[in-house]
Amino acid sequence: MVALGAAGQPRGHTSTIKGSLNGYKYVYIVPPSDPFFTATFTVGRPAKKVILSELAKDFYSKLGYKLSPQIDPKLADKTLVVSYGRERHVSSSLVYSNGIFLQVNNAKTGRALAVYATDGLGSSATEELVHAFHNALDLFYYTLNPKVVAKIIDQTRFRVELRLTNQTPYHVDNLKLRLAYYDNGKLVCEQVNSLKPRIIQGEAIQTSVKRTKKGRNTNYEIKAEVIEYKES
Repeated sequence: MVALGAAGQPRGHTSTIKGSLNGYKYVYIVPPSDPFFTATFTVGRPAKKVILSELAKDFYSKLGYKLSPQIDPKLADKTLVVSYGRERHVSSSLVYSNGIFLQVNNAKTGRALAVYATDGLGSSATEELVHAFHNALDLFYYTLNPKVVAKIIDQTRFRVELRLTNQTPYHVDNLKLRLAYYDNGKLVCEQVNSLKPRIIQGEAIQTSVKRTKKGRNTNYEIKAEVIEYKES
């Protein structure tokens, strides 16, 4: 992270996770049309020069991805498409702040896997945006491993009892839980439930959901996965 002088409290960070980011080997970064991301800025204490588009390339390379100059159709199912840009945020008290969005899509299907929106702190609009860009990359890093973990602790024919553990550095809410039912390794059916509880950082809660009618066989193996949530 770049150390910046604080000018005020940012709106915060929001992550919307819609699919797994695991199993991908390649990253195609959409060339930014906004010249802000290819300009050179001097920020931080001590002063440091930074070009955000180069920062993004270095970030994904260090994570082990191979950067692709274009999308190869033969490798599309193993490729993430990363795009980003600036956006203006406004709070309920009409306070404006400078923010960054970063979106990650599956190159083959075009499906959005993750969307991040974040603000930053700084003594100028430029420093706020540079800080926010770092924050957006940090949020991607936190998503690489399952940070909101669902574990089945008991089940009956009609209900499944689960423990949800928040391992992210933020509070989470608006969860979507996927239950998949298997018979001898073959997928029989699945269900997706929306869960409203807010789970604070490091907290684990216990909850239960109704089994879908097709899944009311106690011999089925059930796998639980949190497929979407928001961080704040």
